This record gives sequence, structure tokens and C-alpha cells, in this order.
Amino acid sequence: MVQNQSVKILEISSYPPPHAGWGVRIQFVKRRLEQLGHICQVLNIGKSRAEKSTEYVDVQSGLDYCKKIDRFCKEGYLVHMHMNRQSPKGLVLSFLAEIISILNGRSCVLTFHAGADQRFFPKEKGRLISIVLYLLFKIPKYIICNDVIVKERIIDYGIDPTKVRTIQAFSKQYLDYKPVVLSDDLVSFIKERHPILSSYLLIRPTFDLPTLFHALKEVKQKWPDFGLVVMGSNTTSDDLDPEEVARLVQELDLESSLFWVGDLKHDHFLTILSKTSLFIRTYIYDGVCSSVLEARAFNIPVVACENPHRPPGISIFKTGDVEDLTQKILQVLSSKVPPRGKST
Repeated sequence: MVQNQSVKILEISSYPPPHAGWGVRIQFVKRRLEQLGHICQVLNIGKSRAEKSTEYVDVQSGLDYCKKIDRFCKEGYLVHMHMNRQSPKGLVLSFLAEIISILNGRSCVLTFHAGADQRFFPKEKGRLISIVLYLLFKIPKYIICNDVIVKERIIDYGIDPTKVRTIQAFSKQYLDYKPVVLSDDLVSFIKERHPILSSYLLIRPTFDLPTLFHALKEVKQKWPDFGLVVMGSNTTSDDLDPEEVARLVQELDLESSLFWVGDLKHDHFLTILSKTSLFIRTYIYDGVCSSVLEARAFNIPVVACENPHRPPGISIFKTGDVEDLTQKILQVLSSKVPPRGKST
């Protein structure tokens, strides 16, 4: 990128709504690029992709996706693809974007999100998929990841180390927010419950809901009035039936202890997070998790499942271990949270 020269960039990524993961990050990136005088368009491949918006370019079908990338390439845009290795569909979309860019005689950039241990990553997780990933990593001019461990595992595919850039995804924009007024029901829940915990969850196996909920049943024996505010989309999923999750919550007698707020804008998310005593992170394929870093920036204790990307000061539990998660939650609450009616 030439200094003081405006460039045109096509970010291919999910985009809010829902307000999660890469989508919020791409919002920040888009705003910053435009502040610097560049032209940035987002081709939305997330859940809201078919909805028309002035914030992003919609995608109506696979053919529409290819046609729009081709059009943007012909208009001089640099393609910046965002992907991880959890979704086979994401792999196909990334490969198509790279090929279309190359056919138009243009270089492209790939950002590889999430952690060092994913469904089809690193290299030893499958010979055939490794060939596909090699091609995906080989084509772009640059590859961006947010952790040196991930960089090393990308290089293992035979990729030139000089083209892989480690850039921290977390930035000050994540902590800039305007507090919002919470709903009366949520305000009442927070007043009536003690302590108040929070977590960002999607109804997917990768968030390990059974382990969390069984641990919370044990926590309730010690802290019968605790409350957990569950943030994140809770409507549809290709992986889990929301009704099955509801039945599990009922069987464990946790209905009155949980408050599901659904998908939230960033200001709303941070407003709730700032009012809680503990943040719990159970996503098993995490990279450098923004919500964990946000909680730590607010001096909120965090209990999170094990992975190599956790920052210092996090209480780590063994993934899938109900007893270990229970003990880690109880340890934090015992040391950091005073009984109801008392202050530290």
C-alpha cells in the first residue's frame, strides 16, 4: 500500500448481524480504512448475506458471489479473504475468491482466523485437505494470522515464512463503547441474582454447552442465587436443536439461573460484560479470543477452556471436564466475589 495513495479493498467476510467474531472486527477495519481515505467494500458471506444493506454488499447465491468478486476485481479492488478451517464451505469460498482474483491478474490477501487446532488444521489432520490448504496458502501475496503458533503451522505446509504476517486482531476499538440502557427484565435479573456471570455462547457443539451446564448445576449447590447472562445468537443452528438445549437446561434446574439476551451490538455486549463478576469461555477452537481480552481489560476474571492462546491471568480448565470447570468457577468466585450484601 503506497502511503497517501487511496486504494480499493474488498473484504470478504461475515458482517453483522449477528454481532460476533470476525464481523465486529471487519466493522472496525472498514471504518479505519475509510478514515484513512481508502475505499472499502465488504462482501458479506455471513448469516445476513442475503439481506440488502448500505453497510455491505449482499450475496444471493454462489453464482452471484463469483460475479460480484469478478466485478470488483475488474474495478481495481484488492481481494482480502477471511477464513478458518472449521467450515468446508468457507474453504470453497476462499478458493473461488483467490482463483477469480488471479484470473483477473490481481494479487490477493488471506486472513486465517481462529486457533492453532481446528477441524482440518494443522497439517497432520488429513492428507487430502492438506493439499487444498497448501494451494489456499500458496496463492495469496500475503497471509495474516494473529498468533505466532498459527504462523508456524501455516509455514509447515511449505509456505514461505516471509509472506505470513502475525498481526494482533485485538485493538483499542474493542474497548471503545457507549453504555446502553438495559431492558427492565435484565436489570431485574441482575439485581435479584448474585453473583452475575456471563458467557458468549452459540448453540453449537464447539461451545460445549453440556459441560458448561452440568458444571453450573454443581456451582448452584454453593451459590444458589447465581445468574448467568448468555450472550450470542440462540435462534437457529445446523448442529444442535435449540429444543434439546432447552430440555437440558430444564433437567438441570437452571432455567431461573440463565438469562438469554441473544445477539447484541458491541456497545450492548460491553455494557453487560462490565456488570458481571466472571466471564466463562468454552469455545474449544479459540484463537486469540476478543471477548476474553475485553473481560481482562475490564478486570473481570475469566475461566476458559485450555488452548495455547490464552493470555496470562486466565483460569484454565480441561476441555470437556465438568469437575475441573466446576472447581475453577468456584475457586474464582470464592476468591473474587464477596457474599451478597458485602463489599470487597
